[in-house]
This record gives sequence, structure tokens and C-alpha cells, in this order.
Amino acid sequence: MDWVRTRRFNRFRFTLDSKLTLANVADKAAAAHHSGAVFYLNEPLPYSGLPEQTVSAKEMLGFVNRVGNVLLSAGLKRFDRVALYKTHSPDYFFLGLAIVKAGGIAVPINPRMPHRDLRNYLAHTGARFVITDPETFSGGVQELAPSSNVEKWIFTSSPGAVSVSSVVLSQELPRASDQLEPVDLASDSDVMIVHTSGTTGFPKGVLIGNGGIMTALRANLAIQPFSRKNKALFIGPYNHYATYLGMMTSLVGGAPVWVHSHFDAESVLRTIERERISVYVGFPDTYLKMYHHGLDKYDLSSMRAWMSAADASHEVHIRAFTQHGALFRVFGRPVIRAVFVDAWGTSELGFFGLTRISTSGTNLYGRCIGRTSIFGHKVKIADEAGRELKPGQVGRFMVKGPMLFKGYWNAHDRLHGVVIDGWWWTGDVGYRDGAGRFYQLDRAVDVIETRQGPVYTLPIEEQLLKFPEVGEAVVFGVSDTAGNTVPSAVINLKPGVVMDAADLLRRANQKLDAKNALHQIAFVEEEQIPRGLTGKVLKRQVRERFANLLTGEQARASVA
Repeated sequence: MDWVRTRRFNRFRFTLDSKLTLANVADKAAAAHHSGAVFYLNEPLPYSGLPEQTVSAKEMLGFVNRVGNVLLSAGLKRFDRVALYKTHSPDYFFLGLAIVKAGGIAVPINPRMPHRDLRNYLAHTGARFVITDPETFSGGVQELAPSSNVEKWIFTSSPGAVSVSSVVLSQELPRASDQLEPVDLASDSDVMIVHTSGTTGFPKGVLIGNGGIMTALRANLAIQPFSRKNKALFIGPYNHYATYLGMMTSLVGGAPVWVHSHFDAESVLRTIERERISVYVGFPDTYLKMYHHGLDKYDLSSMRAWMSAADASHEVHIRAFTQHGALFRVFGRPVIRAVFVDAWGTSELGFFGLTRISTSGTNLYGRCIGRTSIFGHKVKIADEAGRELKPGQVGRFMVKGPMLFKGYWNAHDRLHGVVIDGWWWTGDVGYRDGAGRFYQLDRAVDVIETRQGPVYTLPIEEQLLKFPEVGEAVVFGVSDTAGNTVPSAVINLKPGVVMDAADLLRRANQKLDAKNALHQIAFVEEEQIPRGLTGKVLKRQVRERFANLLTGEQARASVA
């Protein structure tokens, strides 16, 4: 392969560049890298001017400039919101940079967002333009388009006859200029609105400022331990802030990254084997699917680090993945096996809040999600008034730092009571031990309030996952016949497993404290577990969907 050739001390220079902005980052990356591809595509993108398999920094810059000029010709004004709602692929990143460089605010939207929510979200963000593709538009968007406030729909390729004002990129890009001056951005300039996963309701629009995302980029460059000779594989969601930050880090650092448009466990594992990938970056749901698919039939010895973003990963998954690959070798023999890096955070944080690095020899789990970093946020466990608690006391996770979001778009009231003196409550509860390690026990809205006191669902789920028959476990509270709230669980068994729910319930409760004992267990298919836009389980919907099932007769089920 053609490794990226770049200037000396490149990452150090970018880290110290005080004039770096989201609008000029593509220009500066193209100027820094002399040759070589940064992005390796598993599927060609539908644009003229972009190579089908690899994209260099200079080629990406030309595309970004052309798209920016098309947007300006279509009437884009300063700080106009431009939504991205299209087939899942890495061009979300390229298009987002073009929007910001031309002066707009990028509004990337997960293509899994239901159309009823999309209509409301477009109105909520005030998007004047939407970039989409014919497949997505004809899949239901065309029904809501005429009644929306969107002024112009920009299609990646020709959609045929449509009843809305439109521009077709594939037609306009060949005649657009590949030169575009980036807009000036201040530290507090608005550049992106990214949405939450919707675990607590309608997705919130998280407002990102230029200063916050650039500070996060510099921090990423400072702590990223891998050189340009490491091959990374990214799996979206490509609309997510964490993916934008990761792809931008690869862009300016000159680190080659393989990007898959769609997640398929077999395809991803074969890519790692074929391309000798050394760093994998994905969300916890992708690890769950690869774990269930099976790792042992692939040669994953090239792996140095398995990295997970957003939610904390499960112990059983971490233990399985750290058996494959090696961080360091001597004369070809593993000295330290591959590490698993959990970067816990949210879109609001703008950067990970806590980091946990696990190896094959790690034994401390118990929902430990790591420590703070000198380059990251300040994190504390506090009471409702924001006062820091002592080690071992359960309270709120609160975060403070320059990379935090600016607020919720058109929803300032969502900050009432959760921001105190610059500290933001993430919605999580847990504790800190005497060594400075943080433990996540639950989301506050998911804590089960029983007659014996609060029951935290995440540690119980970890215990259930240790049973070899269990593929996925979701613990939540239901009302028993006396009207008391008690812990129960829905379980997705591993493929091919057949067993009795009562037997698993008995075995599970032998491992749990009396207060945490489960009242009932029901077996469900994977597709019966409701999920948010990033693959997170929506426990509020689980409670609604399975309450009657579990409070009726004793649950009995099996999975063939």
C-alpha cells in the first residue's frame, strides 16, 4: 500500500496550531501530506472526482471545495443549517466538512431515525437544506418533503422527477470550482448540531462549537499512541460526533483508515484478516455482533488495540477480544497481548470522559469504566446540589471541561438542574473508589426503586452475561401483583441454545444479593429488544413492551 508521506513532526505541529478550525482542517491536512491515501473505502461513493477505492487528503479537499461551491450556488448563507440524511457511508464526514467550510452548520442525522421524528427534527433545527440520496428519499422521505420547511433538497445523484426544489450533486460537481476559501471561525462559532441516541425520548440537538471540537482534536492527537504505520478500521455511525472526531484525527495525522459503509460482522472480521488491520474502532453493539458471530475462525493476530466509543463495553466481550492480537511483539512473539480501550462519553462531552485500558490479564471489572486523563475532562461524583461525594458514595457523574457542548439547540430548558457551576450531569449514577477509578451503576432513569432501596441494573446485566447460554440481557423494573417494583429481565439466548427460563432464574439468583434478586426472566428474540439510533437498548421501551408479559404468569420461553 501507499503509506501517507507527511511533514516532519506533523502531529506535534497540528497540536500546537492555534489557527486550526473545522473550516480549514481539510486545507491544512492536504498541505501537510505529500502523498498517499488516508481513507480506504469498501464501497465506491457516488461522486465524480473521487477515486473508487482510496481517497487522499488532497482528493478529499477537492471534493470538499466542490461541494461547498455547489452549496453556495444553491443559496447557502452564513450559519444556515444543512442536514445530512442519507444512506450510511463515510461521505457524511466529507460532506460535513464542506458544509462548515462554506459557512453553514452541519446537521448530520442517523439514517435510522424514523420519518416521523425526522420531520420534527428538521423543523426543530430549522434546516434550510437537506443532502440525501434517491434511495433514502424514495423510501418515505418524499411524503414528508413537500410539507417541510426545507427550501432545497440536494441529491447525491439524480432522483428522477420530484416535486421539491432540488440540486443534483453528480451533475453539479464536475463544473464546480475546486477552490474555496474557508470561512473564518471563532472559538465559539457554531459548527455542528449532532443528535443524541434518543434513550430518554426524542433525540436532542447537541450544539458543537468550533473551539470545543478543535480542542478535542488536539487532545486526540496528543494521546493517540499509534503511528502512521498502523492500519485502522472504523465502523460508524458516520453521523455521530465520535466518528467525525476519529476520522478527522486520521485525516490530520495521516493514519490510514478503512471505512465500511455498512456493518456486517463477517465482512469486518475478514477485512481485519485480509488487510492486517491493527486498530479497530466501533461502538459496543458492533462488538456484541462480532462476539456472537465468532472470532476464533479468523486470523486476528495483526490487531494491537480494540477501541470502543460511547457506552462502556461488557466484561465478557473485553475478555474475548483481548485474546486476539498483540500490542507488542519481540521476534514475532507476543509480549503484551492486544489491549481493549474503552472511551466512555457522550456527544455532549465532545471528548471521552473516562478511559479504561484492559488486557488479557485484567481482573478488575465490576462496571469500572476507567479514570480521567490529563488531556480530557474533569469528572466527579456529586450529590443533587453538585457537591462532590467521598469515594464509595453513590451519586451523579458530573463533567466539566473546554470540550463540553454549548447547549441543546432550541431546548435550553433541558439544561435546568443538570448544569451547576459549569459541571454537567451526564444522567449516569455511580461512584469513585479511593484509587480514582470510576464505576457506572446505571442511568438515573433506569434505577429500580424497590422497597429495599435502589437496585442498579448494569451490574446485574454483567452477572447475567457471564452465563454461557446468555447472549444479551436487559434488566428493568416491573410491578408485581402487590404493586411493588421488582427487578426482572429479558434475555436473548445465544444461537442454538434451548433452556428453561425458571432454571436460569434460579441459577442467576444464586449469584445475586437478595436485594438484586430477579423476580422473573423471559426469553426474547434479538429483534424484540428495542434500540436507539446508535444501537443502545431503549429501556423505557423495554419497560413498556414487556411489563404485562412479566407481571402475568410465570415467564417460560426457549429459543431454538
